[in-house]
Amino acid sequence: MKKLYSILCMMVVALTTIASAQEKTGVATDYPGYLNVTILDTETGESMPVAENETNTITITEYADGTCDFLLPNFALSAMELELGDILVEGATVTVDAAGVETYKGFVKDMPLLGGELIADVTLSGTITAAGVVDMKIDVLWMEIPIACTFTSSEVGGIESIAQSQQGEAVYYNLQGVKVVNPENGVFVKVQGGEATKVVK
Repeated sequence: MKKLYSILCMMVVALTTIASAQEKTGVATDYPGYLNVTILDTETGESMPVAENETNTITITEYADGTCDFLLPNFALSAMELELGDILVEGATVTVDAAGVETYKGFVKDMPLLGGELIADVTLSGTITAAGVVDMKIDVLWMEIPIACTFTSSEVGGIESIAQSQQGEAVYYNLQGVKVVNPENGVFVKVQGGEATKVVK
């Protein structure tokens, strides 16, 4: 009797393991395109472009249960020379309409970026047409500072027109998103004239 019970337990464990492996098997597809990133200065209302039409590739791994994993590798704010790391949204939902347009939605709370130095909430929404045309929006909220990212199959024009050209006084933020009056001994984000740059002091 003990032997039969042991065999049944091993079979249940084996079947559970196989079922789990089958559930996690998905189809990964790479989509090359263009990344555009703007940061909204919450005090002035200005949108500051920090990446414009930078080439990148997203990977979407779709599963049979109508979910997917979305990966934007090596996410960086190049104008500020900050490499934040991968944006990975696991378990995003995928729906397909009659025309074959796939709609993606997902959310990650407290995603670690910059090696865990930054913690942000990430919201994913967007579509991929049956022809493979990508139009994704990745909203990153870091310390109440909105960072709007778009990833598209074709270049987006005129993002520089979003930023206002006024010079104004420089405003500094630390990596936690807190405004700093006299920045010293660290890495800061300098916002001035509609542009954001990384500053090391």
